[in-house]
Amino acid sequence: GAVFSAEHAENWRWMRWLPHTWSEDRKRRYLADSPALAHELLTTLEEILTRREQVSQERALQDAGDALPRFVLLLDAPDYTAEEPALQRLQKQGPRLGIYPVFLRDHIGSLPQDVEAAARVGVPQPFVSIMSSRVSEYLTLDSVSTEMADAFARAMAPIQLQRIASPSEIPDSVSLFELYQVQRP
Repeated sequence: GAVFSAEHAENWRWMRWLPHTWSEDRKRRYLADSPALAHELLTTLEEILTRREQVSQERALQDAGDALPRFVLLLDAPDYTAEEPALQRLQKQGPRLGIYPVFLRDHIGSLPQDVEAAARVGVPQPFVSIMSSRVSEYLTLDSVSTEMADAFARAMAPIQLQRIASPSEIPDSVSLFELYQVQRP
């Protein structure tokens, strides 16, 4: 998903075609170009985070990072999200539960304080830094035009993602007759 300002909407419009930007029931698109939609999207993801946290606690799991589906949220509108309490929770607890906020900023100083990694994709040399270890690694990036991204996303649009069954939908046991759909006389 993505949160972006109305001024940058043209750069993000291609994402609307991706099947990954829809909720499982296809009623909610995980794209926001206004403060109200950003709030709604962050609240939705926080609810998913809360459900995953409850499941994690019920199962006494230390790490629920294998929870599916995973969510990557690109955040390109700091004015829309700066005061959102849900965002702080998603940043702090999200990665452990399969929700990964990615902050896009012009300057490293405008990133939230607790980011774990930062990447610079501009000139002179792109790199990624792991903040806690102060280790940096240079990158070689591919360039993709907005037109190419749009064509790729449109090609993916017809793809129907598999719905992930919840544990309550998976029976504990199935008889051989049920498995082979045999009708009892």
